[in-house]
Amino acid sequence: MKARQFPAVLTAAAMLFASLPQPAEAEVQSYDREAHTAKEISAFFASHPWDMQNVSVFDAQPSLTAPYAPGALSAETQQETLNCLNCIRYAAGLPADLSVKAEYSELAQAASLVNCLNGMLDHAPAKPAGMSEPMFRLAVLGAGGGILSRGRSAFCRSIVEGLMGDSSDKNIPTLGHRRWILNPELLYTGFGQAENFYTVYINDFNRQEKFTGDYIAWPPPNMPYYLYGKSGRYAMTVSLGDAYDTADISKVSAEIRSEVLDKTWHLDGSCTDFDYYLTVNNQLFGTGNSLIIYPGELFPENDSVTVSISGITKNGEPAPITYSIQFFDMDPRQRGDCNLDGEVSVEDAQDTLKAYTETVAGKADGLSDAQRRTADVNADSTVSVEDAQYILKYYVSNTVAGRKVTWDALLAEK
Repeated sequence: MKARQFPAVLTAAAMLFASLPQPAEAEVQSYDREAHTAKEISAFFASHPWDMQNVSVFDAQPSLTAPYAPGALSAETQQETLNCLNCIRYAAGLPADLSVKAEYSELAQAASLVNCLNGMLDHAPAKPAGMSEPMFRLAVLGAGGGILSRGRSAFCRSIVEGLMGDSSDKNIPTLGHRRWILNPELLYTGFGQAENFYTVYINDFNRQEKFTGDYIAWPPPNMPYYLYGKSGRYAMTVSLGDAYDTADISKVSAEIRSEVLDKTWHLDGSCTDFDYYLTVNNQLFGTGNSLIIYPGELFPENDSVTVSISGITKNGEPAPITYSIQFFDMDPRQRGDCNLDGEVSVEDAQDTLKAYTETVAGKADGLSDAQRRTADVNADSTVSVEDAQYILKYYVSNTVAGRKVTWDALLAEK
């Protein structure tokens, strides 16, 4: 993956825009980061389904031989990928109402094709021999306005593990891909793929509301462990709101406390080793004035982590930040949560059984696609009595008896 290289261009454009006369009557609406509970996040994921295992489907396959054809992802694949982005933003407390703009997907698709043909990720790609000038112009716009990744087997996996992880030696000084996904002003996006080359078009600042919160943190206060890095390095980002002064790395320090590991880390500007790291990055990757922190270890499942940051100011006055991160288990398919309320209960078993009986009677099952997906716990493409029985058994084991049983373990029982 490559970090974006056009912050100066965007800054110049913003300065030009600011110099233009603005309507006196225009009033910009503001918003703050929302605090979502683990139950609310689970319910949102259930109603916006996606899976890191799902392979993309194309309406038109990209042609990798001259005269070339960019291809097009199916509407279903684009919707699933959009759901992935919106779920990430919802967990972070940001507006989770992104939508796909067709022209953005056209640009992203051309960018993925050119990078695939060239065999490398490049925001300013070379023109492949035999490609038409109009197609190449689309690719240049898409590559310049997109975040790029390659190598993973599925688009959503590339977003979660690649673009949101973003903690390689090359990317950890900026965490730019993650910060573009968490850009408070983002409203529209587009997706492109050629083989295992992926593009998310992200150069969009169409949201009219202005973020006025203190910070945007990742991992957020309630973090599905499903979204967290399981191996290697995974840095934390804290992007400060406009009320904060530009952070000074010589003054900033952070204390990180893990309850499960029973460890506390102290980091400051002297921590320049990428495996024990704190820095400030003020480039415009969606947001500027961002702190990047890696304490040298990954946090385990169900950990409770406290983050305390000092040495940051508002109008020259100290304005430290302290917040907690609670990692929580979340079944990625939200199996069994038929009514999409964020938990598995008796009502879910009843709704599943009712849907089955409606089907037997020759009627519509009354479920949405998302509900049908969660009710089909054994993944046999039908909603049945067996699914209802499994849901009830899961509820009794985990909620009534307090015996933690995973879906995989439950479904494996004879």
